[in-house]
Amino acid sequence: TSTTQQPTIMKSATQDRVIIGEKFAYVIEIHNACPIDLAFAQVTDVLAPELLINVASVRTKPNTKIETDFSDGALTVKFPRGVRRGRTISITIPVTLSPRPSDQSQASREDG
Repeated sequence: TSTTQQPTIMKSATQDRVIIGEKFAYVIEIHNACPIDLAFAQVTDVLAPELLINVASVRTKPNTKIETDFSDGALTVKFPRGVRRGRTISITIPVTLSPRPSDQSQASREDG
């Protein structure tokens, strides 16, 4: 029996509970279990409207070239150099819990 190895994505928060106005982060972990390198990868996550994001503070571990965009309530993180086979990359996304839904303007950045 052959099994198909595919990339996996897991999402977790750095805290179980937060109060209004408190800063925390959530982490998206990508693992390329494919037998080949991915030439390009992109992750899009829709944020709850109560979360305020500082797009310029999005980081990866290990440090990886990314392009980020936040529009229409969704954060998109692109990996223009792809993700090598067997590699795991963690994306840390700092946010603040707002007392009411936000009306964040569009924001984007590139990090090298």
